[in-house]
Amino acid sequence: YMDALELARRGLGDEHRTTLNLMNDLGRLYNELGRAEEAEKLHVEALETQRRLLGEDHPKTQWSKYNLARVRELQGRLGEAERLFSETLETRRRVLGEGHADTLRSKDRLARIYARQGRHDEAERMERDALDGRRATLGDDHPDTIRSMNSLAWELLTGEPAGSRDPQAALSLALEANERDEYRNYNHLDTLALAYHLTGNTEKAVEVQRKAISMLPAGESADRAALEEALRTYEAALERGVR
Repeated sequence: YMDALELARRGLGDEHRTTLNLMNDLGRLYNELGRAEEAEKLHVEALETQRRLLGEDHPKTQWSKYNLARVRELQGRLGEAERLFSETLETRRRVLGEGHADTLRSKDRLARIYARQGRHDEAERMERDALDGRRATLGDDHPDTIRSMNSLAWELLTGEPAGSRDPQAALSLALEANERDEYRNYNHLDTLALAYHLTGNTEKAVEVQRKAISMLPAGESADRAALEEALRTYEAALERGVR
């Protein structure tokens, strides 16, 4: 990406659409690598250029704004991330429509920001809105719809206050998500295991969590540590129950 961007800047100029696309591609990669400052620099440059050339409402401009919002989320600047995601959601609703894939992506990210801010009622409503939109426009078997099922299930299992949680409804959603993607996604299996645990079937939770861990790629990762910690919790609870 760095080589391609350098060539595009030199051969096509900083304002060419290919150059701007590469800025966003490299910026997203930096964000995935945790290199937020480098990602921020590229997304700000792309956003400012696209605003000037294409206007605020253009889908390309909105993508750059969305990407910058994700950088702010990584940086922990949740207020700024919320503002940017909210702006992309409002513009995409108006320009692209309520059921457009980009509009639904903005809803997803905004729901995550609400959850991190402790605004779980708003997060749940936004997750439900995104899921309903995907069921209507993409169908129940689309990967994005299945991810929405999982996200809503997780919110119903972990939201605060604890009294607002609905493990039984979460279990139904998690089962549907896993059945539709044929139990091949370790994140979805992790959600299902927690749903089993919180509905009193800890033996099944242990079984499902072990399957989730078996599907992880080799090597250490934050995902592996989190899944193994959850497994230890379920195993300890199961041992206490047996005793």
